[in-house]
Amino acid sequence: MLEIHLRERIVLALATGLLLLGMFLHLGKQPLYLEEPRRAIIAMEMQERSDYWTPTELGKLYYNKPPLFNWVLIGSAHLLGGFHEWAMRLPTVLATIAMVWLIFAVGRRYVDAVFGWISGLMFAGCGSVLLFFSHLGEIDLFYALLSLAGFAALFHYSMQKRYLLMFLGFYGLHALGTLTKGLPSVVFIALTLPAWLTYIGQWRRLFSWKHLAGIAVFTAVVGGYLYQYNLRHPAEDLLRMWAGQASERTVAEQGWMPLLKHLILYPLDSLKDLLPFSLLIVFAVRRGLISLIRRNIWVTFAALTFAVNFPVYWLSPGSRQRYLYMLFPLLLVVLAWAWRHAIELQPWRSKLFRAVAGIFITLLAVGVPVIGWIPELAFLPGRWLLAAGFGLALAGVAWQYWRSQGLELPLLILSMALLRLAFDCTILPQRAHDSDAQRDKAAAVEITRLTSNAPLYLWQDDHLSFTTVYYINRLRGRCLTRAYAPEPLAIYIAKIEAVQAPHEVLYRFGSGNRQYAVFRFAH
Repeated sequence: MLEIHLRERIVLALATGLLLLGMFLHLGKQPLYLEEPRRAIIAMEMQERSDYWTPTELGKLYYNKPPLFNWVLIGSAHLLGGFHEWAMRLPTVLATIAMVWLIFAVGRRYVDAVFGWISGLMFAGCGSVLLFFSHLGEIDLFYALLSLAGFAALFHYSMQKRYLLMFLGFYGLHALGTLTKGLPSVVFIALTLPAWLTYIGQWRRLFSWKHLAGIAVFTAVVGGYLYQYNLRHPAEDLLRMWAGQASERTVAEQGWMPLLKHLILYPLDSLKDLLPFSLLIVFAVRRGLISLIRRNIWVTFAALTFAVNFPVYWLSPGSRQRYLYMLFPLLLVVLAWAWRHAIELQPWRSKLFRAVAGIFITLLAVGVPVIGWIPELAFLPGRWLLAAGFGLALAGVAWQYWRSQGLELPLLILSMALLRLAFDCTILPQRAHDSDAQRDKAAAVEITRLTSNAPLYLWQDDHLSFTTVYYINRLRGRCLTRAYAPEPLAIYIAKIEAVQAPHEVLYRFGSGNRQYAVFRFAH
């Protein structure tokens, strides 16, 4: 038993090191895409205008998200020497690492170190986080960190009976969450705080001066921002947009058929995003699950917080899985706890998990060497060496898996860490070599070369890839905005059908399924 415990720690330590390496390897390799460039553009415009209170997008007021994440991006750009890819993605990586540490720290204190370690690494290693959002400069994981930290403050300080710190920490962190993503944090407060205090028999604390102090902190932070915003533009417009954005995801806006579809698919999609660790559900679907959860207060808190908040998204047809990233760690804590007590169940459950997880690891070992035969990776120097190296490493994990007992979950985490490294060494360079984002970046490079220091605008209300706009901003050193009337010597970008002869077309390029022209008006 001692040998198994030591080997478990060795495997977890190796997985931790490889996951950390994978988080940073080739972080700035692929061009910004999806929502990444939009976040960067808004931060760039804030800095250029020296107005850090009213976000704009291409010169127009941007209402959908408050500015905290943009402030973080500006700070990262200052520290790292500019708005380059690495600086835009580093906050997400650090937020992911901080979430893992937070899950570990709470799990170590209230269960034990190995439980906390496994719970944290499972979050970092689940498919959607590991292979998608953890290497993108988007808002979701940063927001998830603030929300999860708020939950942890509520739990930890309630256990310590330090209720002033509990209210200040809980409300303060969710105030920062409100300045990051708006009204969802208010919902977290309204659902989580009364549910937990009622469960532990402290509901009267809701009527204490300490609770009022927490509300005062929230009011000061959020109200202070709204006051500054209102000095520049009407704050009621901003609040109306926040409320409207939240209502877009409700059944009132989406209709009943999308709701029915969402009710079926959303839990399944959530389990898919948690793969391979959602396989642990085989241990959680059992009689006496609630009594099992109540054996440990941290697991109880995680289950209760997940249970009161998940229905908000489950009943909202417009919700996406990434909105749950602050709740995913709580569900994984419950699943890890159920796995920890698998010995209480019939052996077939452990045998099923061992077989399915083992097949998954074996398929990785067999599938990763295909890297050497993929035509899109032919440009990679040493791709055969990469294929052999990762194939042998995963084969070693599979061999150890099938010959060992008691290391199934740590070895599954290790296999995901190796998968991330393989992803970093192949998919990220491929996207930098040939992808829609790379073509959008190439167009921005050519536009910058052609326009030099001439005034450049996006013509009227035409839309352009945010990737192209981001690289134009970076390369030219000033932000692209819209123009609604011709100016002398100015150059414009518009969809090709909007450019009529005899205007002088300097460059044509495609983005997605649209064609654009860079042109001058004829005089």
